[in-house]
Amino acid sequence: MSSIILFKRILKFKKKITDSYYKFNTEIFLDKSLIKKVLIIKWGGMGDIVISLPIIESIAKHFPEAEIHLNTSKQWLPIFENDKRFSQKWYVDFKSHKYGWKGIFEWLRICNKNKYDVIFDLQTNDRSRLLITFIKYLNFHSNFLFGNHPIFPYGNRNYRKLVNIHAFDIMKNAIESVGIKVVSKKTKIYTTQQNIKKVNFIIKQNQLVEKNFGVFICGSNKNGALKRWGVNNYFELSLLIKKFSEKIILIGGPDDETECRRISQLDEHIINLCNKIDLVELPLILDKAKWIVSNDTGPAHFAACTNTPTLLITGPTNPALVIPINTNITAIQADIECRSCYRKICSHHSCMLGLSAQKVLPFFKEINGG
Repeated sequence: MSSIILFKRILKFKKKITDSYYKFNTEIFLDKSLIKKVLIIKWGGMGDIVISLPIIESIAKHFPEAEIHLNTSKQWLPIFENDKRFSQKWYVDFKSHKYGWKGIFEWLRICNKNKYDVIFDLQTNDRSRLLITFIKYLNFHSNFLFGNHPIFPYGNRNYRKLVNIHAFDIMKNAIESVGIKVVSKKTKIYTTQQNIKKVNFIIKQNQLVEKNFGVFICGSNKNGALKRWGVNNYFELSLLIKKFSEKIILIGGPDDETECRRISQLDEHIINLCNKIDLVELPLILDKAKWIVSNDTGPAHFAACTNTPTLLITGPTNPALVIPINTNITAIQADIECRSCYRKICSHHSCMLGLSAQKVLPFFKEINGG
């Protein structure tokens, strides 16, 4: 028998044993009485966090008696500040440690201390896979380790790997493969009466009329400048749509201050609220708007928490893969050959420069009933 044939038989036997092991563990996993403590891992960008919220909700509802912990990034903790589903919300700042090893040791220390029965890795990138591999082979308490993809070292091996589909569907497929039903695609942010009072004050202070003002989300992460439609395009669109609302507000974060300031300076009816609204308050003010026009950027995903008609302008990103998960969102893109290139640097930026306000106007009218 040749060494190649022997090697193939060993791999086939290994796969058979592995598949039966994961099937066995999945059957045990379905017994909720064995699950006392659950960890959910989700880092990523703002949009990634918001997209994952219905998945997190489904996991929490599947284990109503379990203690649920969340490991996220420091900047996204405010999104969960009012969320009482989690007994603990913690983070480890890997970037602040040289080579990341101190961060890795700290992360493993916290996991070992908490002795999680189940870990859901909704991130599933190289770093999280490395951490989960350490947990698997250091004999931590965790018996069930699940990720977004059916790859080593995760336990959900009984479904095919999906590519070129929306991140929500990848996570949905992953948890459904181990018997967790996705209860809803509706995105929910937990707020308080204090948040509501603050938003109502902003509405009154700026003399906004509920369902009679629009929202421009015109910025993007500083590393995604090519996703910006541009100051002139937003200003020109504001002139074309004056009959649809009395005022327009601008929403964004620290990276968007320059863009928002330049747009607001062009028209007194455009109110700059950049950096004046907390993350958990975004759904509250977006819900009061008549319409939203946005770049493909993190805050746009908060529109999925509302029923406000939203127009998402995409260029270098694939609209099918980045659109917020709700039926009130319409994504548009210029019909050019190099669309969805995902480049960070471009010499012509045709995907945005070629998408004029006049070309966007029919889509805007459509989401506003003509």
